[in-house]
Formats: sequence, structure tokens, C-alpha cells
Amino acid sequence: MGRMKATVRYFGPCRLQTGRETDEVELPEPATVAGLLEACCRLHPALQAARRSLLVAVDQEFSGPDTPLAGGEEIALMPPLSGG
Repeated sequence: MGRMKATVRYFGPCRLQTGRETDEVELPEPATVAGLLEACCRLHPALQAARRSLLVAVDQEFSGPDTPLAGGEEIALMPPLSGG
């Protein structure tokens, strides 16, 4: 089993909670969005409280926890969208 890397971009409150715009996250293969979220919460425990409500986009497409990751993707973490 190898390892893969993904670039994670933080938006809105996620950026405030992490104090960062981006992270390079390394994960064991096979990797999924759920595993990536776990890794991000280990790096930034402040994300844990909002973990279940975070929206995740993989290469600009909203994705669920079982979405596989191959490496090299750009992942966006953001709070739920609101508006009217």
C-alpha cells in the first residue's frame, strides 16, 4: 500500500479555524473523502466540531464521504451554503 497527497483548501470559518488557506495532506491508499476529513481534523482539532456539516468538493465537484481519492486532487472544505 502506498501513500497519496491531496491539496486541501479551506474556505469561510474553516480558514479561521485552521489559520491556513491550504494544507498538503498525505493519506494511505486507498484513500477516501472520509479519510481525508479525519486527517484534517487530526491536523486541526478545531474542525472536529463542524466535521459532520462540512461540505467537501473534489476538483470542484461536491463529494460524499465514500468518494475515492487517487492523489493530486484539489479538495475544498467549506461550511454549509446558506443564502436566499
